[in-house]
Amino acid sequence: MHRELHGSEMLRARYRASAALQRTSGRSYLELEHELEPEIAGDLSLVVHFFERLWIAVDHHAIAREHVTRLFGSTFHWWYEATFRAQFVPLSTEVSRSIQLLREWMVRNASAEQIEEWRSSNEQWLHPINPAADGA
Repeated sequence: MHRELHGSEMLRARYRASAALQRTSGRSYLELEHELEPEIAGDLSLVVHFFERLWIAVDHHAIAREHVTRLFGSTFHWWYEATFRAQFVPLSTEVSRSIQLLREWMVRNASAEQIEEWRSSNEQWLHPINPAADGA
């Protein structure tokens, strides 16, 4: 899964989706679904469903859980703080609940040092999308 997250297809999808989210800050994913170009909506869906699958793998012990926070924590933290928390989790869908459960698991299983590293290393990248991000 780590290779997939950092592979060329997912990198392109992540960058295009994040650029689109910068232009549409404040609207829910449900609203954005109707506003984004189909290709960009597909990119966003690719990112969201990657993290949904990561949660399912964690929840069902289908991944080496002891490595998840180190391999995925920083990238997931950015997506959660930049957009998932405000624009997606409040929708209360099965997928958004999976994202929230992954976040809770990550925080419970990461060290305090890891969490601080996620916050500090992502701080400069959060402000363009979510100026009110407090990093929590």
